[in-house]
Amino acid sequence: MTTKKIATYALVASVYTVLSLVVAPFSFGQIQVRLGEMLMLLCLLDKEYVYALTLGCFLTNLIGIITGMNPMILDLIVGTAATFIAGTLVYQFRNILTFKKPIFSISWVAIVNGILVGLELAYYLKFGFTETLLTMIYVAIGEIIACGVGLIVYEPMKRLFSDAFK
Repeated sequence: MTTKKIATYALVASVYTVLSLVVAPFSFGQIQVRLGEMLMLLCLLDKEYVYALTLGCFLTNLIGIITGMNPMILDLIVGTAATFIAGTLVYQFRNILTFKKPIFSISWVAIVNGILVGLELAYYLKFGFTETLLTMIYVAIGEIIACGVGLIVYEPMKRLFSDAFK
């Protein structure tokens, strides 16, 4: 692995973590908008970003647990796995465009996190069926908001990061 790749991984993981922790009260819990998730659009550029963002998610969850902002230790596995799966799907479907935008591809972020993180929260909070569905929807909406912000800043991100793994 080159120094450039390691530095890029570290930068992307750090930016994900900082963006998520800056709005920490909104990054954890049943209703959440994790601003770092807007970087999931980088997975459209190269599959290598999946690993960097997965690392960023892991670090965010770990810091959240250590500081008491995130009481769910299970989030280290489930939340991190959700980011990895969603990022992989974003990359796999990156060439499908709707209105010249990768809407189908990035919808996987909301779907995967809505299901996995929603189920995780429901398990932790001992929710019934209706509350579980609502939690899944809340998490998905938060992901839609974060990815919507990502779409707005996608072009500058693309220019900044497009050559990092070439």
